[in-house]
Amino acid sequence: MNIKVEALGAFELLEDPLIVKGIQEIVAAYHVRNGKKWNDGSKGEIKMSPGELRDLLAFFATPVEASYEPEDLDLSNYVGGA
Repeated sequence: MNIKVEALGAFELLEDPLIVKGIQEIVAAYHVRNGKKWNDGSKGEIKMSPGELRDLLAFFATPVEASYEPEDLDLSNYVGGA
């Protein structure tokens, strides 16, 4: 398995607004706006250590209850722990 190839386009397929928002917040926290252009249309780089990446992946793999309900998300169908 080549995870870089397997993961291509996965973000666009997400439907859960909580996961989308979480990923967007993580990217924003590590985004360095240095103007470097990428072929996907984005600009800037992501800077983190391997340990930070492991912690973020583990965080996403750990089931947690939503501790807040952001105003911009419709959570009417959200079932915690499911």
